[in-house]
Amino acid sequence: GMIGEVVNGVADMAVADLTITPLRSTVVTFTAPFLNAELGMIYRKRENEFGWWTFVLPFSWQVWFLIFGSLIATALCLFVMAHVHEEDSHLRSLSGCVYFTLACLFAQGPESYPRTISSRIVASCWWFLSLMLLVLYTADLTSTFTIDKGELAVENLEDLLTLPEVHFGIVKDTAIQETFKFTEFVPFQMMWQRMISFPEMSLAETYRTGLQKAQENDDFIFIDETPNLEYMVGQPPCTVNMISGSNSPKTGGGYGFALPQTDWQWVNKFSVELIRMHQTGYLAELHRKWYDMRSLCNNNKVLSTSEAGNINLDKMKGIFVFFGAGLAAALVHFGMTMAMKPVRGKLGSTIEKSVKGSF
Repeated sequence: GMIGEVVNGVADMAVADLTITPLRSTVVTFTAPFLNAELGMIYRKRENEFGWWTFVLPFSWQVWFLIFGSLIATALCLFVMAHVHEEDSHLRSLSGCVYFTLACLFAQGPESYPRTISSRIVASCWWFLSLMLLVLYTADLTSTFTIDKGELAVENLEDLLTLPEVHFGIVKDTAIQETFKFTEFVPFQMMWQRMISFPEMSLAETYRTGLQKAQENDDFIFIDETPNLEYMVGQPPCTVNMISGSNSPKTGGGYGFALPQTDWQWVNKFSVELIRMHQTGYLAELHRKWYDMRSLCNNNKVLSTSEAGNINLDKMKGIFVFFGAGLAAALVHFGMTMAMKPVRGKLGSTIEKSVKGSF
């Protein structure tokens, strides 16, 4: 490799993304790092899935059953009280009581209100419950429709240990493998044991192989140094996200130029110049130019963010199906009523004639 060519005198200097590690520093001399590097990870973007029953997701099925039971219980209480108190005679229809509770639940004003103290207490309790349900439902449904939940639920590498269903891997025979293999950091030791348990899945031959696994599998996370990951995330097909900035141990002291151990004079000159470029912001500007400005996925990120806030048909289809089913039920009932009207008229005439004939 490049380190061997520098040691053997084939090359005067190795200029590449070489991580400064203790093992390499025993045979070559590194300049000051020109780019800081820490461990990060990339994973396939998760897409929000919206089914036909997405609109019921804010509440569990147990809560929906309790809401339905509370509605029926309130309607029955008002129905019974209306038959006891003459003042509530306008609520003596069970269908009218159910309609009253539904109107209150959907924040619509009913046609009539309870007039006795007992029935008003029942109605007030139902109004309070309806208000709380409406506020909670609206807030949670808004979050479900507008917030992108495709992000991985981790903040750093150690959090991967809490996801037993997820595999993670690295490129083998690299400084990253040395970090995990010889670390004294207990979480990294546990992660290394999981990786060597599935070597075919976890130890990639090349960076491209690891990236391809992350792009094609929802249950695989590729771990590498952040400069490499930043570049990968910025390239088509733009299907991966990156997480970095943890407190985990680093693979080394960043990227530096490697020179023979006898060339201290050149090492010092390069190091001084690199430090100067760090202080003046020249290296930061180069990073912005080659990583941020040349990223082919910048527009894709903006588009995905705006799409996350749009409420499209895929999110609303269940609500429209429910609405259509309600209209269909109303039309069926209307048709049956119209069909029964002549029959009722003839039946009424027959009964009236029979009664008159008997007298």
